[in-house]
Amino acid sequence: MSEKVRWGIAGTGTVAGNFASDFVHAPRAELVACCSRSQQTADSFGRQWNIEKTFGQYKDMLADPGVDVVYVAVPHHVHKQYCLQAFEAGKAVLCEKPFALNETEARDIVQAARSKNVFCMEAMWMRCMPLLHRVTERIKAGEIGDVTHIHAEFGYPTDFDPMSRFFDLNQAGGSLLDRGIYTIALAYHILGKPVSVTGEANIGKTGVDESSCYRLEFESGATADLCSTLTGYAANAAVIAGTQGVLTMHAPFYRPELISVKRGGGARKIVSALCDGNRSGKLAQKIERIVRPFLLRISGTQCERQPIAGHGYQYEIDEVSRCLSQRQTESSAVPHDDTLGILNVMDKLRAQWKLKYPQEI
Repeated sequence: MSEKVRWGIAGTGTVAGNFASDFVHAPRAELVACCSRSQQTADSFGRQWNIEKTFGQYKDMLADPGVDVVYVAVPHHVHKQYCLQAFEAGKAVLCEKPFALNETEARDIVQAARSKNVFCMEAMWMRCMPLLHRVTERIKAGEIGDVTHIHAEFGYPTDFDPMSRFFDLNQAGGSLLDRGIYTIALAYHILGKPVSVTGEANIGKTGVDESSCYRLEFESGATADLCSTLTGYAANAAVIAGTQGVLTMHAPFYRPELISVKRGGGARKIVSALCDGNRSGKLAQKIERIVRPFLLRISGTQCERQPIAGHGYQYEIDEVSRCLSQRQTESSAVPHDDTLGILNVMDKLRAQWKLKYPQEI
């Protein structure tokens, strides 16, 4: 492998573009190739992000010996296909979340990677964020006591298009796999595997869950109330309540730049404010990120802030680069068992809603 890890991107959509833009913040990695279903689209994407090699067919990019790892940024329902093809070509893979449509598909992907002894990881970028590491450290240090409850929500209005990846059942659309997965991943990271999973969903006219809510219960007695939506604004924050205080991951919790800890009785006000229907638009959230730290300091709340350059994808790029440089086939930041466990939770929810994707029938 060269001194820098050489990346190829499969897909040229918005997320792929955001990912490509963050290579300027990832010194151990180099974006050398991209592919799309049409050469013209690949060429346009390559010009936009200064990518030397562009391909109109995925197999041609996989055949390039100058590509070490592939970022799979195609619709959910073809993740498994793209991952398996990459493994056959001996390429490492960072696959956009959800890793697969369901736990069974995900197990097939993991097994294939292990059989070929190649690296693979779900692109759960939140798990690589510096402030999420600090959340973990502060909870383990006992700053809020034992965790008793987590409340997290993720949503903003998305223009309705029945053919878009958000609303098309054939592309495994819906709020659960696109947004709810972040809330479940956070609860799973902090509390582990739930012993009980229940939920409700609003199924729209295209057959996907346009909004959904879930309750997870854990062996410790802790609970998590989580929700996601494609149709309205949510607080986009996460509140982690404990026996001695509350830790808040301020909006957007999945890309955190501000966390705060309030100990003792004052913590109840934070739980009430963020769990009782606080809603705001994107502009309001940006203003809040500027003003909130000052208000919290006045109230005696401990704040920790870490601005993120770019979109924030560089942290998962760095994690993959670290793993490959150390010849690891699995990341400790986003382990396979967690990826499988989170998909198991989502499978249980969809079973309750009788929601199946065409590929599963």
